[in-house]
Amino acid sequence: DPVNLAAKGVLDLTDRSDTAARSWTFRSVGDGHDVGWWAAFVGELASVGYDHVLSIEHEDRTRSRDDGLRRAVGTLQAAIRDAGVPVA
Repeated sequence: DPVNLAAKGVLDLTDRSDTAARSWTFRSVGDGHDVGWWAAFVGELASVGYDHVLSIEHEDRTRSRDDGLRRAVGTLQAAIRDAGVPVA
C-alpha cells in the first residue's frame, strides 16, 4: 500500500496479521512477481556463474505451507525452463 509505505517505510513493524495496515507483506514466489520476472532473475544469476540452490522461504499468510511451496516450486521451475538455465 503506497500510503502505508510512505508513512511507515519498508521496515514496517505493524503486526503481520494486520495486512491492510502494513506497507508490505510476504507473498509466495509467483504471487508478487510473474514467471517472466523470475526467469530474468535466474538468467542473471546464471550469467554471472551462479549454479547453486534457490531457497524458498514461506511466510505468506494467504497460503498454506503446502500450497505456497507448490506455487513457488512451480513458478521457479517454469522460470528456470524459460531462462534456458541447465539443471543438473
